[in-house]
Amino acid sequence: EGPKEDYLNTMDLPVINENYRTRRYCYVYGTVTSFHGASPVNGAVPLVKKNVCLPGKDTFWSRPNHYASEPSFVPDPNGTEEDGGVILSSVLDGDKGLNYLLVLDARTMKEINTAYMPTWIPYGFHGQFFPRSFPSEAAEKPSPPVSTPRTEL
Repeated sequence: EGPKEDYLNTMDLPVINENYRTRRYCYVYGTVTSFHGASPVNGAVPLVKKNVCLPGKDTFWSRPNHYASEPSFVPDPNGTEEDGGVILSSVLDGDKGLNYLLVLDARTMKEINTAYMPTWIPYGFHGQFFPRSFPSEAAEKPSPPVSTPRTEL
C-alpha cells in the first residue's frame, strides 16, 4: 500500500540512480521527517521512493521508532531499469538503541536484509556508499611531482 500523502514537499536528502544523472529520470529516494499527527510515518524517519513522473505512485519503507539516515542508491551492475538496484541506509532502532544497515529492493522498497551493528552509532543524516573499486581518473593520469618548500634558518 502506498502512502496517504504526496511526499514531494517533505522529502529530504534526495538521491537518484547516478547512471541517470544527465538523463530523464522518474525516481528520487529520500527521507521524510513529519511531525503531523495524521501522518502515516509520524514517530519514525522513513525512506521514500518518489515517482516524479506519475504523481500519487510514491512508496515507502517505515517502522515505528526507527530512524533512517540518508539513503544510498547502489545500481544493479547488470540492471537495465532505472530502479534496478538496492537502497542502503543506516537506521537507528529506537527500541533497541542500536543501529543496523538496512538493504531495500529499490524497485519495491521491500526489505531484503538488515545487519545490526555491535554498538550504537550516533544518529546522523548523511552517509555515502563507496564500491570496492570504482573508475578513477587519477589512476589513469600520472601525478605531478610534489615540491616541498625549503626553509632556511
